[in-house]
Amino acid sequence: MVGGTTYLITDRPNYEPTFWKFSEEGELQWENRFEVGDINQGWVYQLTPAQDNGFLIAGQLPTDYFDIGDQMLLMKVDENAGLEWMNSYGGKSFESAEDVLITSQNKIFLWGDNNSSPLSYNKQAMLVITDLEGNLPVAIEYTPNTTSFKTLLYPN
Repeated sequence: MVGGTTYLITDRPNYEPTFWKFSEEGELQWENRFEVGDINQGWVYQLTPAQDNGFLIAGQLPTDYFDIGDQMLLMKVDENAGLEWMNSYGGKSFESAEDVLITSQNKIFLWGDNNSSPLSYNKQAMLVITDLEGNLPVAIEYTPNTTSFKTLLYPN
């Protein structure tokens, strides 16, 4: 399965999380798109296999821009990209999830960044830890401010 974001031009631009499955010969078997969020937009940044043949998806859920800010997006889909659940995390800043993994202790680690403004370079790395259903965060941790970082998670 391949995951990404589809850009649709309607009465206003929409960015929808989209998943495609291809045969071993490269033929498209199916496509599945999701309408997410209040303004029907969502970006997919990472697709990680789950323990049950499904996938965890890390991304960004835009909200109504400057009123609230963007949120970290965490989705769980089955092996056919059927939505099982979807959650978002964050406050009034602009958050984005860049990577996701399941730990050996059956916790989900969602890694990304927190930015006070979409135009600011005052970023913090952000780690959200949830249970396997993405329920209320077990912990949210922030690093000191930084202007640039890119980190991928690897299970120990």
